[in-house]
Formats: sequence, structure tokens, C-alpha cells
Amino acid sequence: MSIEQLKKLPVKDAVYAAMKEHGKPVGANELVMKTLRDQIEAVRPIQFVGFWGIGGKDELDANDYRFIGELEQMQNQIGQLYTQGAHIKIILADMHGVFNGEVLSRDGKDPKAAAVSRYRRLFNNAHAPYLQNVALALQQRGIDILWLSDLYAHQGLEIPNIHEGIDASSQAYEILMEQEQGRHDSYLRSARHNNRGVPVEQAAYHYLRERLQEQPMLVDAFPNHIFFVNGGRNLALRIVPENQLPILYLREGPVWFQHEGGKGGE
Repeated sequence: MSIEQLKKLPVKDAVYAAMKEHGKPVGANELVMKTLRDQIEAVRPIQFVGFWGIGGKDELDANDYRFIGELEQMQNQIGQLYTQGAHIKIILADMHGVFNGEVLSRDGKDPKAAAVSRYRRLFNNAHAPYLQNVALALQQRGIDILWLSDLYAHQGLEIPNIHEGIDASSQAYEILMEQEQGRHDSYLRSARHNNRGVPVEQAAYHYLRERLQEQPMLVDAFPNHIFFVNGGRNLALRIVPENQLPILYLREGPVWFQHEGGKGGE
């Protein structure tokens, strides 16, 4: 729809239409429309937040720029439809990169448990500059960034020790073993991106521990934000607090695992 056509709709419906055009969501929970309505009634900006990860490439490619362009267009178009506009924030997931072995500590050692703050970020690893390039590209387009390591430091979080064994009585293990809609196999496929030299099931288990500990942090740090997830609902269902955050599930998968000329894994 053109801007002129969208402007004829109620503001809430016009904004959601812009989200659908540029975010191309495959689903959304019921809190999304409630948040849109509440923000518009309170005359506040529509706020979005999502993760941007790191995985195996040094430079941005067409996949990255395509997604950045969609975010920029969505933010700009909402600004044309709603006086308070939209505000998109991207969490650069350096801590997930540390966990997966894509980002090492400043001394080049494998951090086992300590939270990695900004002074230890992006040293001695060929793939680490990727996130710095993403940050620059986003900021040049008016999209805010923040680093996951700063959120970890503020909340006092630590990455799980991936070398510890699996606790079969834990919530992370319960989630890992879920067979519904092939989630168990999906978690294992995702864990193959981990380069820390542990068995795939162990990497998947500790990744779930990492994401579960982040849930209260996300709810606390981003009230009234719409959280977008790159990919469908199935894989994110148990690791993003769906009953507490408005969530938009985008058709676009994790571009940081996609390479020009083909798509990467989950």
C-alpha cells in the first residue's frame, strides 16, 4: 500500500501494515497489537528491539544490507504515518559470540564463566569486527545499537560454563528434550554453530541456559518494546518470554549466519 492509502487507515492499523510490509512477519503474539494501541494512545514512539548475532563471516554482505534496509524503511515509514514515529534498537549479541567461540577475550583466552564487558570485546578474532561493522551500518541509518555485554554487566550476568556437564533436572534440559514440532533437532542444528569443542547436545543445553537467564533482563530493560525475532516461532518459543513481551516473528532468518549466494543455518 502507498503512504497515501495507509494514511486513510486508523493509525494503529496503518502502523501495523507498515510493520507487515517491511518486517514481513510470519506471526505475532497478542501483546503486539495491545502495545501498539497503548503506545499510540499515550502518544509515545513505537519502540522495537531485537538481537543481531555473529557467526562465521568477516564483512557485511547483501543479506545484512537487505535486512538493515528493511529496518530503516520500517522506521521511516512509521514516522510518516504516526507523529511520534518509531524507534528501533538492535542488541549486538557479542556475548552469544563469546559463548559460540566467535569472540574471544582480550587476552585471547576462552572465557569460561566471567561476564565479558566492553574492554574485553572484539579482540584477537577474525570474525569479531563483523559486529563493529554492523553497528556502524545501523547507526548510519538512524538505528540505535547497544551491546549485550553491557546489559550483562548491568545485570551481573555471566555466560554459562560450557564445559560443565548437563543437569537432567534443569529447565534447560527439559526444553532441550522437547520433541514437539522437531524442536529438539532444531536446537541441535543451531548448536552446530558453536566452535568451543564440546558435544553438540552439551552446547545446545548451555545455550538454552544462557538464553533462559536473559529473559528477566529483557523484560526489565525493554518495557513497552516490541521484540522481533529473526525466524519463526518454533525455535524461539521457549527461550523468548512470549507471555511477557510483545513478539513479532519475522520471515527473515538470522542474517549473520547467511552468506551471499546462499542461506546459512538456524
